[in-house]
Amino acid sequence: MPYEQQPPHSCVQALRSFWAAYFDLRRLTLYDFSEGKPLLSK
Repeated sequence: MPYEQQPPHSCVQALRSFWAAYFDLRRLTLYDFSEGKPLLSK
């Protein structure tokens, strides 16, 4: 089904999954991808 025809809850769930995965990756790598630097400084 094309993106435009998906029910709204499906789109919201896809966004929720994306951001959860993004922040899991950020937490696991300890790297801030938007700033391009580590989350922890030495």
